[in-house]
Amino acid sequence: ACRGSGGERVRDEILEALPEAKICVVALDLSSAQSVRDCARALPSRIDVLVLNAGINANLPTPRHRDFRCSTVFGVNFVAHWLLTENLLRQKSLVAKIVCVSSVMHHFADPAKFFDDDQRLLSGHMTADYAESKLAMILYARSLNRRGYKAVAVNPGAVGSDIWRHVWPAVKPAFDLVTTLFFLTPDEGAATSVVAASEEELATGYLSPYWQPPLPVPGRSAFDFLGPFAGPSPAYCRLPRDEVDVADRLWRKCE
Repeated sequence: ACRGSGGERVRDEILEALPEAKICVVALDLSSAQSVRDCARALPSRIDVLVLNAGINANLPTPRHRDFRCSTVFGVNFVAHWLLTENLLRQKSLVAKIVCVSSVMHHFADPAKFFDDDQRLLSGHMTADYAESKLAMILYARSLNRRGYKAVAVNPGAVGSDIWRHVWPAVKPAFDLVTTLFFLTPDEGAATSVVAASEEELATGYLSPYWQPPLPVPGRSAFDFLGPFAGPSPAYCRLPRDEVDVADRLWRKCE
């Protein structure tokens, strides 16, 4: 499921490599609640893996989501994914595993902003909204596990993908140079999602593409930020002290 014509292009590339593959492309615009509901109805009743991967970041032309009481960033990155998944589950679709794509930026999130509509998530403070949306994805994965579903959250790493398409034009050339030199490739960035989707049992509910210390050490969250690609491995995610209460309140708010 995707927005625009990218899905057909990817489908054609896959069919060229694997002519026997069965692929169905479904339209999905996460900036539209109706599109999300239509997509849920169009998807098959059995889904082996649901990867909640879409995301947007900085310098958006529309800071407020047109259907949800939150910013576009938070609405697209989390609320629309939540709505899609919940519609599938309410339809009694069999979803074997759910992969929630988070980010290292979740370490900077302030969970209080989930519940401060007027001052925070509606303010258009896009960097803050991004961090909160990625923490929400981790909380959602863990909430799904507590409710009896199988879900995993992953950090794809700092990836040179089109998520940076909204970076301000004045700094885009310099930013592109940084991504080329230091960021992971899209294939490397997809690795944590692939492992989370394919591995039957994982030691943790959060994966990172960078090397992780084998034992808990002070400052271990720093190993989740940047580095050479080391392959997906269990990592430390930063959670609110009252995680279950925050996650449950967020779930009810989305309802």
